[in-house]
Amino acid sequence: MSLKLSQLKRADTARIELRNPADNTLTGAGVIVYGPTSDQFREATDAMRGRQAALYRRYKDDDKIPSAEALNVRKQFLADITADWFGFKDDADNDLPYSRAGALELYGDPDIALQVTTEIAVAANFMKG
Repeated sequence: MSLKLSQLKRADTARIELRNPADNTLTGAGVIVYGPTSDQFREATDAMRGRQAALYRRYKDDDKIPSAEALNVRKQFLADITADWFGFKDDADNDLPYSRAGALELYGDPDIALQVTTEIAVAANFMKG
């Protein structure tokens, strides 16, 4: 068994199909996110750290930060690394174009946010080839 260096080439983005939180079935809808080796991910990480630092300065103690504000930092980070989405429909069954506001709403669901957070940590999602 061996590992070839050519196998370590990474793509900047990955396509993540989301599961329905109610029954864990694939939905056909998902997001395209920037990965940890991309410039966009690094910029989003820096912005997230800045937001977290502002919360720490404001509340002076991790335990005093309201969970809603901490979750908002995560939502903003996920929206920052989202390049696009696919498979989302409006109430009239029309394709729903990607928007940052829509991404923030999507990531307001803790199960969806956890799915995407988990998948961005899986290197295989970003491997080329």
